Amino acid sequence: MANELEKSISAKIAELKAQGCNANTFAFSYARVSSEKQEKGNSRDDQVLEATEYAQRHGLQLIHIFETTESAWHNNREVFNRMLELALEYKVKNLIFKNFDRLSRNYLDWGKVTELIRHEGLQIHFYEQTVTLQKESTAEEFIMGDLGAVFAIFLSNKISQSVKRACKNKAEKKGVALKAPFGYKWDDTIKNFVFHPVEAPIIKEMFDLYDSQQYSMMEVARILNAKGYKTQKGYKFNAQTITRILRNEFYAGIYKFKGAPYKGSHPTFVSEERLADRIKFIEDNFKGHRKQSTDFLLSKFVKCSICGKMYTGYKIKNSYIYYDHKCAAHNNQKGRIRETELMGLVDKEVEQVVYFGQFDDYLKRVFSNSIGSRIQNTKKRKKDINRTIAQNETKKERLLDLYGDGQIKKEDLYRKINEVEIDIGRLKDELEILDDDLGKYEYKVIEVIDYLRYFSDTYAKDTNEGRIELLRTMASGIYFDGMLKVRIDWIKPFSFLLDPKVMQQVNNLPENNKRREIPPLEKFKSRSAGDEGIEPPTCGFGDRCSA
Repeated sequence: MANELEKSISAKIAELKAQGCNANTFAFSYARVSSEKQEKGNSRDDQVLEATEYAQRHGLQLIHIFETTESAWHNNREVFNRMLELALEYKVKNLIFKNFDRLSRNYLDWGKVTELIRHEGLQIHFYEQTVTLQKESTAEEFIMGDLGAVFAIFLSNKISQSVKRACKNKAEKKGVALKAPFGYKWDDTIKNFVFHPVEAPIIKEMFDLYDSQQYSMMEVARILNAKGYKTQKGYKFNAQTITRILRNEFYAGIYKFKGAPYKGSHPTFVSEERLADRIKFIEDNFKGHRKQSTDFLLSKFVKCSICGKMYTGYKIKNSYIYYDHKCAAHNNQKGRIRETELMGLVDKEVEQVVYFGQFDDYLKRVFSNSIGSRIQNTKKRKKDINRTIAQNETKKERLLDLYGDGQIKKEDLYRKINEVEIDIGRLKDELEILDDDLGKYEYKVIEVIDYLRYFSDTYAKDTNEGRIELLRTMASGIYFDGMLKVRIDWIKPFSFLLDPKVMQQVNNLPENNKRREIPPLEKFKSRSAGDEGIEPPTCGFGDRCSA
């Protein structure tokens, strides 16, 4: 198949060269949808048509259109990467995409493409935004492209949230979990869980043994294993498996979706009261060692920048809180730092976050353009969906007429009606997701942009607790090298919006020469009780803390 594609591309290029066409006009196009469901719509066909028309308008010779179904979230997309490889191999300098969203929803692919623009001379055309990025593009145009890619990811996150919310609503309506626990199976006829004929008796025996309070979890496991029983995956039972099943609320009619409890409609093995008594018995008879609390300000948030492992917090008597870590890269020597000193380093890192000139105006303009384009596409898709739903409703009426005329059997009627209902349900689910008000979302994102302009000021005025609470919503963690440097690992899209290099690029544009005043350094000093300021950390790997 790959050889056939290469032969086709080679033949097309040879034909165009024989006609005297300029090789710099040769182009590939990429038409992508994310799922098999979207294949049933017109999205990919529309992309093919629009890319062809764009190429004709701009004098480009379209060599091949790469049509595919693959998510842009992943950076190992087979068709996308194959297109880039063939573009380099056959010196095809133009790549045509519908918009930033169709190109990529991950930073790795976007970075790969920009490198090809700068070093291989590729030209990337986005016909929906009428933007072309090439080696000769200005710094402003590259930044606008970067921002467009960021907001494509932003919008994709919004869709992801909508899908999750739709799943949550379905869960609430159905009253079922997503996967059958041991002892249950899914019955598609009644759309609910029922007792598994083989596993259910095992669950009942397990519960009766343990609830008699005569056997430990290990002893229950041994009894079940002696009878040849196996877990869902075919393994022997152990104490951990027994514990997990005994504490599972699903067996008492309660299931959780994204951490929230819901009352199920499935049959139960025990009552909620019996489950509560069992859990109390388990807790009362726990004979292990309770771990000392490690719930400190920076707990599970500070990692070693060398090996990536977490720093552990602890408190010396009623004194200061410290964080330490044994790093394999330093021969397992322990580095330790006081919490107030670490906060001082984090404060200085945040101090570097300063928006210059009209950077926030660039963000707003690019996002508004991007979301405006998405809104137009959404309206078109909703129109197509409503038309298809209406066609399916008409199809149902025709089926009933055929049954009334005796032209189809009752069984065939039920089967075909069910197929149509499933399709209508799928379309209505998609319509529910598309009904989200993107205009309101645009307003919220612009609020975020305005907030980020004064982010360092707001951060400086907050307490230590408030600062870290804020950072936990914007970053995955803080990386510390054990000496003097910290790095905040911002999550998307803040990893782009708060990148000093990007902000500096914008600042260097001729029209952006005004720098916003930043608060004095004193504002960034830690406010832990008893500290008038922060001295640099005095301990590293293998050193003793001065404290």
